[in-house]
Amino acid sequence: MELSHRVVMASLTRLRTNNEQVPLPIVAEYYGQRASVPGTLIVSEATSISQNVGVSHYAPGIWTSEQIGAWRQVRASF
Repeated sequence: MELSHRVVMASLTRLRTNNEQVPLPIVAEYYGQRASVPGTLIVSEATSISQNVGVSHYAPGIWTSEQIGAWRQVRASF
């Protein structure tokens, strides 16, 4: 894989979910902005896989169909 630059970016979408830990539309906007430069590779986001293992109330999750759908919208945005 050929990349245009070497920049590391921490996941910064913590606290950008609703009460059910579903990523808000701003998450798609956030990653879309950062992926808009050709040659960008983003490897990011530690996502809770269960309600019982989440470390923060508003950290994004991926165990419900609503959460999965929101992450699919994030991916489709760029």
